[in-house]
Amino acid sequence: MGLRQQDGFIGEHDRRYGTPVPDHISARWKDVGNLVTGLIDTTAKLENNPNYDAVLAAAAIAFGFVFIHPFVDGNGRIHRYLIHHVLLRKEYVSKGMIFPVSSIILDRLDEYRKVLEAFSMPRIDMIEWKPDDKKQR
Repeated sequence: MGLRQQDGFIGEHDRRYGTPVPDHISARWKDVGNLVTGLIDTTAKLENNPNYDAVLAAAAIAFGFVFIHPFVDGNGRIHRYLIHHVLLRKEYVSKGMIFPVSSIILDRLDEYRKVLEAFSMPRIDMIEWKPDDKKQR
């Protein structure tokens, strides 16, 4: 399917009018390619820097990815994969060892959501957007 070619948001729709009520507004679809390229470049720099903490690198890359939200579907799964990938590449974990990232996020879903929203919610008012005729952003 490739990179998304439409704007999007994470949140709900108003029950009465169907208009978006966003918790997060994804990057403009026209910017996604450049943002992903920047994230790939950043990943290479962080993975190759022995002085950069593995956990911080994994968090920065995974959260960068989920905030770009480059695909229509599967962003959360790839986000969790990136955590594993960076930790392995930085040799924080032994080959074949996998942390139960999905399970931990599920067990602490409210905390996880609060961390994401702490970054995205203050920025929503700074983003100029409007729903399209399909009730999307």
